Amino acid sequence: MTPQHDDCTLGIQNRTRIEALERAIGSMAGDISDIRNKLLGRPSWAVCLVITTLVSAVVMMGMYILTHAQGA
Repeated sequence: MTPQHDDCTLGIQNRTRIEALERAIGSMAGDISDIRNKLLGRPSWAVCLVITTLVSAVVMMGMYILTHAQGA
């Protein structure tokens, strides 16, 4: 702002609104950073697929052993 408009009411209101918006933007930037950090900590789809496949194989082997067990 120019020095001649520093004392007008509209200039003061605008300055207050700008400061509030700057604080809100800073808050949103922090939130976005938190969300991004949480998403980057997740395993990739390939890892999820491998884990799912291994768990399915173990369950299938367990069911096979339970259903084909020979009684002693």
